[in-house]
Amino acid sequence: MITTKTTTSFIVECLNGVHLPTDTYKVALIKTGHTGQYNTQTTNYGVGGLTTPAYNNLGSDEVVAAGYPAGGLSLTAPSINTYNNSIVAFDFADPAALNNVTISADGGLIYNVSKGGKAVAVFAFTNAPVTSVNGLFSVDFPVAGATTSLIRFNT
Repeated sequence: MITTKTTTSFIVECLNGVHLPTDTYKVALIKTGHTGQYNTQTTNYGVGGLTTPAYNNLGSDEVVAAGYPAGGLSLTAPSINTYNNSIVAFDFADPAALNNVTISADGGLIYNVSKGGKAVAVFAFTNAPVTSVNGLFSVDFPVAGATTSLIRFNT
């Protein structure tokens, strides 16, 4: 099961000054038929590939496909936005789309490469699985806003 949430560890780490907008972030795709549970308790990307999935390791639940880069899609530096003087959001632009790929995914894990793969957020795709057969596969984040940003903190 994938629950769309900012991870608890990310919130704590933000308060401790761990995550910075200048860090490198990626989004790893979670394959259809995954066995792990991804939610607020997810703490780390871990190691993709054949390792066993756990709260701190995406492992074999990451998509493996020709044209999909191991470790996921690179994200541009996030923007930190404030809305209505009460909501702070960590907003990312959509990552580059993949062309001519065959992928079936149920969601994604955003993580901080610069900080050893620390998890930021997990999200389930609406109408999962999202499938591409030798075609275009794109991840479209919500439009930035007070009620729509993927990663939001209410003050």
